[in-house]
Amino acid sequence: MKSQSSAAPLNESNPHSNPLSTFDLGKEILSKIIYEIAQGDPYTAMHNAVARLGQATGSDYCTLNKFDEASNLVKVKVGWHHSDKHPIEGATVPFDITNQEILKRNLESGEPLIINDTRLTHEKIDPIIAPWVASGELQSLLLVPIKQQGSLRVKAFLVLSCGHPKQWQREQIECCHLLGNALALVFSRTELIEALNSQAKRLSYAMEASRDGLWDFDPTTGDCFYSLSCLRMYGYEKSHLPQKASTAENYFIHPDDLHRAKQILKEALEGDRDSYENEYRGLHKDGHIVWTYCRAKVVRRNKYGKATRIVGINMDITPFKESERQLKKAMQYANAANQAKSEFLTRMSHEIRTPMNAIIGMAHLLRDTPLNQTQHAYLKSIDTSANSLLYTINDILDFTKIETGDITLDNSHFDLDELLRSVARDTDAKATSKHLEVVYDLSPELPRYLRGDPIRLGQVLNHLLNNAIKFTEKGEIRFSIQHKKIRPDATELVFSVKDTGIGIPKEKLESLFEPFTQADGSSRRRFGGAGLGLSICKQLITLMKGKLSVESAENQGSTFSFNALFEDSHLGARPIRENPDRFENLKTLIVDDNDQAREVLERTGKAIKLDVASVANGEEAIALLEQHNQKVESHSQKLEPHSPKLDPHSQKSVSESAYKVIVLDYDMPGLNGLETAQRIQHNEIIAHKPRVILVSSYRRNEIFSSKPDFIHGFLHKPISPSSLFDTIYSIKPVDMMDARPEDNIDKLLDGARVLLAEDNIVNQKVAVGLLKKKGIEVIVANNGQEAIDELYHSPPGYFDLVLMDMEMPIVDGYDATKTIRKGQHHTNIPIIAMTAHAMSGDREQCLKCGMNAYLTKPVNPKLLYRTIADFVEISVDSDD
Repeated sequence: MKSQSSAAPLNESNPHSNPLSTFDLGKEILSKIIYEIAQGDPYTAMHNAVARLGQATGSDYCTLNKFDEASNLVKVKVGWHHSDKHPIEGATVPFDITNQEILKRNLESGEPLIINDTRLTHEKIDPIIAPWVASGELQSLLLVPIKQQGSLRVKAFLVLSCGHPKQWQREQIECCHLLGNALALVFSRTELIEALNSQAKRLSYAMEASRDGLWDFDPTTGDCFYSLSCLRMYGYEKSHLPQKASTAENYFIHPDDLHRAKQILKEALEGDRDSYENEYRGLHKDGHIVWTYCRAKVVRRNKYGKATRIVGINMDITPFKESERQLKKAMQYANAANQAKSEFLTRMSHEIRTPMNAIIGMAHLLRDTPLNQTQHAYLKSIDTSANSLLYTINDILDFTKIETGDITLDNSHFDLDELLRSVARDTDAKATSKHLEVVYDLSPELPRYLRGDPIRLGQVLNHLLNNAIKFTEKGEIRFSIQHKKIRPDATELVFSVKDTGIGIPKEKLESLFEPFTQADGSSRRRFGGAGLGLSICKQLITLMKGKLSVESAENQGSTFSFNALFEDSHLGARPIRENPDRFENLKTLIVDDNDQAREVLERTGKAIKLDVASVANGEEAIALLEQHNQKVESHSQKLEPHSPKLDPHSQKSVSESAYKVIVLDYDMPGLNGLETAQRIQHNEIIAHKPRVILVSSYRRNEIFSSKPDFIHGFLHKPISPSSLFDTIYSIKPVDMMDARPEDNIDKLLDGARVLLAEDNIVNQKVAVGLLKKKGIEVIVANNGQEAIDELYHSPPGYFDLVLMDMEMPIVDGYDATKTIRKGQHHTNIPIIAMTAHAMSGDREQCLKCGMNAYLTKPVNPKLLYRTIADFVEISVDSDD
């Protein structure tokens, strides 16, 4: 087939050309477009321009097409056909030009495409028009790309086509270019209008979907536009209310909230704020309250700073307000329930502790009476069970206090050495009964005095150690403390309790610290407990600004570790006497069968600069001392019989080479510590007898009733550098042992006179029995009023102190104490609360009403004696 190039010369004599297609006609069409645009109807201008262009060029079709470069899609924007009375819009569906090579080439280059006769063209026919060409409906084509002003990219193009061959005239092409430029401007405007309309629709849809109300206020005119959603929020439609600012005042805002709303708006109008938020009660058309949250912004001000436009949104927050009201109501119910629970626990604590005091107290008194072996066993069972029940009660009370947030930590000065000795006394007896060794590994850098809560720290340590003992059948428990100085005024201690017990299965570790949780919760479990201890420990450690963790594997033991933060005490780290180097290089022999305990004790000795050696048992100790004394003797025998006496310096060196101190563990296989010391004392080979310090987890009176001459000092585990130093210091002088603190307490208590205010007969008997045991004279008052009367009729100084129960008939302990303090008789007498009230705040309440100290029932006899002795000692000192 012969073809004609698209660049062929225009044939002006072509019979199919339209004689009206002139440049002037193009200008006429252009002027009409401009006129119609001025009338504000760009869509009509585009339609008419396309129709006039098609008619003027004698075309069958004329279309204005939109091209999207990003997607390569073409869509007919406006179309015209010579047989149609009206132009065609969107006559075809969008098509992709990716495979339309001719169309794509011309759109990229911006050059027009001219095909006078499709039958003769050399151009390859694009697939999109191939069917029309094949059917004969398309025989000539003119495509003119359109570029929008300021753009190098083609955004649209004109297409003119005929069903017969046609020679496209230069004037027709120039007319298309001229009209294309005008249509580009119209096209930009229509796109902008469409974008604005689309945004307006989106905003309208969004506002309707969100149900938030939009308003736009012009303060200069008082006009205020309210969106439909804003009006419907209060039950109105657009036709119901005027679009004025006064509408909000008269219809929307509750009268009680109107003044505040107007004040906030006034501040925005006068320039004090550019945006504001407000919450007020709105009024619905049917009368119910619509809680409204309003957020607004000043978007325009005049040169005087006055607002000329404010826009804002209103949100219906009624559901939130209702939820808030219900939440407050629920909180009130919860607080009331907590209060009721707290009162119930207080009452139960009192009701349980009162008979418990009688049980434990009577058992304590019964222990001092003649009993056979069976009765002793029964008594021990009563004592163990009562203390176990008391421990459980305390756990439940502590858990409840933590759960309700009522527990607070004390912040007082305490002696860490004394605390650790107290913990050891409570736990070592249980370990010994199971033939377990507790190894105490204390860092030499530990400060002795700190500020914190020693009671709660002791509670955590007791629980972890008791757990380790309970779940370990053989082996040992290692208790270590490391020291970290984190800032000048604070110290962090890291505690660790490691056992060789049954361990914990991996799946149980995550829930181990949850309340009422145990590693073995089955009905056949071997170990008892309420499952609260570790949960309480975790919460207490958190209050100490620390964290509790565990490492364990089944049948491989467990390690519980935690850190805790303490303030430094103003007492400072206690100096080791006045001369820290006093015992430097003092030859000391350590005897302990446990390798780890021996290693720890060696390290402790070296911390105070002792010259330390160690052996594993009593036999090795005796052999080493004998060997050493034989060396000293052989040195002496080398001297001639008639030689001069030894030089004093030489004598001193021989003496200094002997062991001066031997530290003996009491509980060793074979020879125990006491037996080893006795053999050393009677061994004639050992001429230079060392000073003997006995180390044990037992109390001294459990090992010997009276101190043997060959025991010079006694150390109770755990052993710190300062306690070891003090003990060595105490055995150096002639007086080998200090007077025992128990003796001092007994001397102070003997002959003291106490007024006991207690209404319960059993508790009276318990208290009187405990007090008379130490030689204290007791006068009993059955209630607070009798106590007041007894003091009123007694001369000054007759009573040393008052033991006051808090809950009594007629006059309770609180009112009795207040009356005594306000009176004229015995106003300064020490008053000690002795009560079953053990809840949070009870101690503070007792001290606030004028009491001097606070003891809880069941009463710990030792604590009772020590507390009374403290006040009696103060009284004695003041008399002196």
